[in-house]
Amino acid sequence: MIDLKDLQCLVTLVQQEHFARAAKKCALSQPAFSMRIRNLEDQLGARIVKRGNRYHGLTAEGELVLDHARAILDRVRTLEEGVRAARGEVVGDLVLGVIPSAAPFAGRVASRLHRQYPGIRLRLETATSFAVQQGVDDGQLDAGFTYVEGTPADIHQIEAVYDEEYALLVGDALAPEGATATWEAAAGLPLVLLNRDMQNRRILDTIFREAGVAPTVIAETAGFSAAMAMVMDGAGATVLPRLFIENLSLRPGVRILPLVDPEIRKPVALIVSRRAQALPVIDALRRAVADQ
Repeated sequence: MIDLKDLQCLVTLVQQEHFARAAKKCALSQPAFSMRIRNLEDQLGARIVKRGNRYHGLTAEGELVLDHARAILDRVRTLEEGVRAARGEVVGDLVLGVIPSAAPFAGRVASRLHRQYPGIRLRLETATSFAVQQGVDDGQLDAGFTYVEGTPADIHQIEAVYDEEYALLVGDALAPEGATATWEAAAGLPLVLLNRDMQNRRILDTIFREAGVAPTVIAETAGFSAAMAMVMDGAGATVLPRLFIENLSLRPGVRILPLVDPEIRKPVALIVSRRAQALPVIDALRRAVADQ
């Protein structure tokens, strides 16, 4: 009979794409981990992993086994957590991927989830929109907060949770006059924006392009903290999601100006793999989101 631990080792190997890292993730020595994979191959009478000095992927039979392994492990997890939930115990691990701009929203959801379901062990992982989608798809993440735009609906359950709006964070010395700022005015300022491989940056580049202007970018960062620090130091301005800076404590001489002409709203969603949507911890997460 196939051992569930062997199936878990296979799934972990595909996630890590490295035998040593996968063995460590499974709390096994590398020889013991390799033996698990060989045991699975012997049980099925088929070569699953392409042989070589390093991990080179799965064979055609291995891809088939992987699909079934993920489904079986998901069903076992759903069964185990479902039995506990039937006793009124919503417990288990929940790994949530979050794009940087959704971090404040995810933090509030996490607080409510902890208060309502203290038995859930939650881990938040900040990642790009692509990494969130990929992590949910391959099972490394249970769910994620990311942009609706670009998320494949045939793979994920997509549930819109809020619309992202934008504001200019800028010092008095650089700030345009008035209580708001146009995208055209923002483009003329020395801007600190996220890296080009991040969805937030691609969205902003599209907005500027459609407004007929090119932004003056003086620096790029992997997160908002460095951008805000440069603004606080008077080095430039940045465009941030309004939700991200609602509760921001600003030093004197720094302003938050809503961006207009046009006013932009980009929907952010909770995405869940269709394999995992029946998990009790996912139901608990949905309830915590609905309470926001």
